[in-house]
Amino acid sequence: MSITILEILLPFIIFFIGTIFITIVIVFLPFMIGKKMPPSYSIKESLDIQLPREYLYNLLVDYKNYTSWKPYLKSVEVSINKEGKTTWVEFHKKWKIKNTFIETKKIENSLLIFSNLTEEYASVCSFEIEEKDEQHCKLNIKETLYLTHPYLRFFSRLLLNKKKSIKNILHLLKKAAQRINNA
Repeated sequence: MSITILEILLPFIIFFIGTIFITIVIVFLPFMIGKKMPPSYSIKESLDIQLPREYLYNLLVDYKNYTSWKPYLKSVEVSINKEGKTTWVEFHKKWKIKNTFIETKKIENSLLIFSNLTEEYASVCSFEIEEKDEQHCKLNIKETLYLTHPYLRFFSRLLLNKKKSIKNILHLLKKAAQRINNA
C-alpha cells in the first residue's frame, strides 16, 4: 500500500480551492454587486396615532426619555454641539454600539429632521406629523441612507432590513400612545 503524492496533496488542494471560492463569494462578489448599486436609498412608512400632534412631537424631541418607549436602549446622552445643535447618543442594551444623532431641523409640532453621520454612511431621518383632529395625528417617517462603501451598500440592502427597523419604531410609538391614552 503505497500512498501517492496526489493522495497526500488532494486534501490541501481541495482546501485551497474552497478557500478561494469562499473568499470570492464572501468578499469580492458583494463588493462588485455593491459597486453597481446606487449610493443612497430611502424608506418611507406612515402610521395613524391616537395622540394630539403636540404630544407626539414632544415625545419625539424628548431625547433623554427615549428609553421609556425604545426598550432596546440602555441609556441616552443629550448635549449641544459647538454649532449649537442638539445631539444625542443612544446606547443599546444588547450590542456594544452607539448611534450619535444631530438634530438638523425642527419645526414646532410638525417636523423633526436629524442625521447620523459616520465615515462609512450618513442617515437622514424626517418625522413629519400631520394633525387629523385634536386627539389624532398621522406620523410619516422617511429615512435616507447614504453609503460610501460598496460592501456596505450590498449588505445594507440585502441583509439589514431598514424597513423593518422603521416599522418597529412606529410600533413602539403606537404602544407608547396606547399606554399614554390608558393612563
